[in-house]
Amino acid sequence: MLITNNILAAPFVLLMYALDVYMISAIVRLIAAQMPGAFAGRLRLGLQGIVDPPFNSVSRRLAVWRQTHTPAWIVWLIVLGLVFVLRHLIFFILVAVH
Repeated sequence: MLITNNILAAPFVLLMYALDVYMISAIVRLIAAQMPGAFAGRLRLGLQGIVDPPFNSVSRRLAVWRQTHTPAWIVWLIVLGLVFVLRHLIFFILVAVH
């Protein structure tokens, strides 16, 4: 957990927490998609509105660029990799500000 008393760092801390919540939600949705049962289905549908828009956008852009269908695991790898890199860049900004 990252706590700061610097007012300039507060937006970066909140953004970092939001990226963490997004990554956890995406991973939970990925795991729930592989599980059978009504609860997993409801969980998957509940997280779909939060998690899926970036994946759908990347998938459409890759389909235009490659002129073919892109496997879903590549799209998941790209999006979660970019979120992970962005989170670490924000952490380095926080370390520099603090």
